[in-house]
Amino acid sequence: MTINTLCCMAAAAALLAAAAGCGRPGNGSPAAADGVPGAGAAVAQAARASAGSGGAEPGGLAAGTPAGGREGWIGEVRAGLAGMPELAERDPAAAKNRALQLYVTRQEYIEMYYGTAGRAVRGTELAEAVVTAESRFHALHRGLNPPDGRVDVRAVGPAAGALRDQYDLVLQRARQLGLDARRLRLPAGGAP
Repeated sequence: MTINTLCCMAAAAALLAAAAGCGRPGNGSPAAADGVPGAGAAVAQAARASAGSGGAEPGGLAAGTPAGGREGWIGEVRAGLAGMPELAERDPAAAKNRALQLYVTRQEYIEMYYGTAGRAVRGTELAEAVVTAESRFHALHRGLNPPDGRVDVRAVGPAAGALRDQYDLVLQRARQLGLDARRLRLPAGGAP
């Protein structure tokens, strides 16, 4: 995990804590904030564990690694992106929060296990597809967080669509490597 990832996770934990305490309608549970089950708890746990323990759990998994595997994580991001343009128009803060939660609690783990220095596989084409998905996520964040502070709702839909399309390529590359999409499997010893 990079220092940027840790900083992002710490910032996300602070944002989620603030959102949980603000009493927004429909936000009855910080553990299921904005449609991402356990996102608030997962971000806070991952940030604390990574900062305090070097970020690893027994078996080589990173602290806070969500259950399941790549296919499930991508499915959760896709579900969270559904209706993002409408949410950005209706409630820009909620859209920003949802995108950040999805990024920190799912995309970062996809990258950690299947990206350039992936713990689960070192497939060049898969890593490139994951890194491109990362850049697509950043494009979405730029649309939701422009310098002038006014969400560019017209940019959110295409950015979310480009990310969804890129995940198709990530899944295709993983299938080509024969990886189990439903669960995370680390090489013997927990490192590639």
